[in-house]
Amino acid sequence: MQSTVEDKDLNVLTLYRDGKVFPNPRRERVLEAGDKLLCYGKLEAMRDMIPARTQRKRRPKVQELDTAIATTTAQ
Repeated sequence: MQSTVEDKDLNVLTLYRDGKVFPNPRRERVLEAGDKLLCYGKLEAMRDMIPARTQRKRRPKVQELDTAIATTTAQ
């Protein structure tokens, strides 16, 4: 059983396909590989639609604190 955008309680505002823009696409329109959507809805519902292999993991960049700067500004 395929999941639809409506099942996820998302509203598709715009569909981008092959350089074409479809504002307010019809509910009957079938999504194709490579389609990009501008949606309104809950973030978790949108994340669930992205295949796991294409999801990017955010890794924060941790920088070392320069202690020389920290001690001179505290004085």
